[in-house]
Amino acid sequence: MTASTDERIQRYYSINPKQFSVLTSLIISQEVPLWEESPILSLEIILKPNEESGKSLRLKFIGVRNLVVKQPPFSIFTVPLLEISSIKEMQWETAKYVVKEPEEESISFTCQEFDFVLL
Repeated sequence: MTASTDERIQRYYSINPKQFSVLTSLIISQEVPLWEESPILSLEIILKPNEESGKSLRLKFIGVRNLVVKQPPFSIFTVPLLEISSIKEMQWETAKYVVKEPEEESISFTCQEFDFVLL
């Protein structure tokens, strides 16, 4: 793992992402290449806090692969915590991070890049 990878993941966990657990938006986008390159899948997730007030968290993932989304059997889709781990040491061409929601196993995938912002 590089220092920048550690810093990005540390910065993500420093905002206490568990406080943002109610899914308000899940957008999948695909960039279709002009030539014989692989398409690039992006995923944007917006989570709001459990409480009425407060900022929301927008996460953007680029180069998404192996995406699994399981809708919960109840009406509100919650994501107690999206765990983000580096897998750069594996030297995969298609993935640098593993992202998963371990409690309900509702979301999991690998990706090339990620970023986040508080709204």
